[in-house]
Amino acid sequence: MRARAREYIIFCGVSMVMVLAGYPAAGSGASEEPPDETERLLDMNGDRREQLDDFIESLVEPDEPGIAVAIVDDGGVRYRREAGVANLDYGVPITVETRFYAAQLSRQVTGAAGAVLMRDGELDSGDRVGDILDDWPEWAEDVTVGHLIRQSAGLPDYFELIDVADISVADPLSLSEYLDTVYRAETLTIRPGSSVRESSSNYMALAAVVEEISGERFDRFAERELFEPMGMDETHVQVDRRRVVSQRAIGYEPRGDDWAHAYLNTWQGYGDGGVYTTLSDWIRWDRLRRDDPLDIDSVMRSSLDRDARYAFGLRRDKWRSYRWLGHSARFMGFRHDYRYFPELGASIIVFSNRDDIVAGRVTEQIATILLQEELARLTEPYAGVFYSRELDVEYVLAREGHSLYLERPGRSRTSLSYAGASTWQLGTWSLSFSDMSGDGEYRRFRLSTGRVRDMEFIRRTEE
Repeated sequence: MRARAREYIIFCGVSMVMVLAGYPAAGSGASEEPPDETERLLDMNGDRREQLDDFIESLVEPDEPGIAVAIVDDGGVRYRREAGVANLDYGVPITVETRFYAAQLSRQVTGAAGAVLMRDGELDSGDRVGDILDDWPEWAEDVTVGHLIRQSAGLPDYFELIDVADISVADPLSLSEYLDTVYRAETLTIRPGSSVRESSSNYMALAAVVEEISGERFDRFAERELFEPMGMDETHVQVDRRRVVSQRAIGYEPRGDDWAHAYLNTWQGYGDGGVYTTLSDWIRWDRLRRDDPLDIDSVMRSSLDRDARYAFGLRRDKWRSYRWLGHSARFMGFRHDYRYFPELGASIIVFSNRDDIVAGRVTEQIATILLQEELARLTEPYAGVFYSRELDVEYVLAREGHSLYLERPGRSRTSLSYAGASTWQLGTWSLSFSDMSGDGEYRRFRLSTGRVRDMEFIRRTEE
């Protein structure tokens, strides 16, 4: 079945190039923009729901580790589906109240905790971490809280460090012990603030900052300041591996024709991880993107400006012409993806307790099902026959559903990937379109191949 699921994703998936873009400003090119509607509600007709059901069912057999999916827009929960088993030992099915280990989605909680302290004037992004944490190493003295939040601190990743130090990931270390491993690295990987370089150490250090400033343990601060106000009664930060977690999902990885436990219950790192949550509670967490119940939106937007690729546990990126804000996660059998699409006013949540599901691809296929008509319209301005006088060659751009294909003389038809800003890509090739006609068609494109740039192709018109 696992091979069938992968084949389905490959068959249904949309080829694409993830392009960094602004949030929430609209992009260029009127033909590429989704409809500008406030409180837009997704079209969730019966046929669309059936397509979503068929897709989810193709991924998971009833007796296998499974998946939980939700689609939320400004009108509330528009679709929800759970499939498969949370615990194979006892045959417990996945439900909306199954508690998943959130892995890197936990960074959003840590980021929000920092934003609460900033909201209250107790913390500033320019504060040096060394002025807050007494044991902070001198070699990282230039690292600020903002660098941690934006993943630009240059701290080496503690997962790689413990591997080099021959410390087992199964060892039940405390937060201070994990950080001590980072401190002993004695070097940064980049100059702080020079670029984004994700490291699990950044949000672990941010959790320590929150504890120091607030004067209380991180899980208690998160409970009081985040989960209780958001009504997330089934969510907590696991700082003690011995804590009983009711309705816990176990993470699994395929082993031949069977399954094996992947998650180690001895793990108790937090900040970068540590959160247990349910699909129901994460739907509540999604309210942060909509009505700002914690009054931290202005704080977060100050870092999520047009130049920021990453802040507060959220990555900004783009799928097709749609910007999204969110994060993916993978850890010991858990694979999750959460994306909020501001132009749509919609979010897609995917939780899974099996390592062979690529949650981001599942999100993208769900988005393809939801937006199939609009994606098909996206290709309209580009289709046609184009000619290069310089090369004396004719290229055909052909539409098929929501895909655009390049047909070249003597070559097989090849799918192009939309890269935003009126540009499509094929490997190292880039086709940049311009000169929109009154009929809504691009009249020309320039082809760059890496070593050749700006070869002009002009649309042939019927005479």
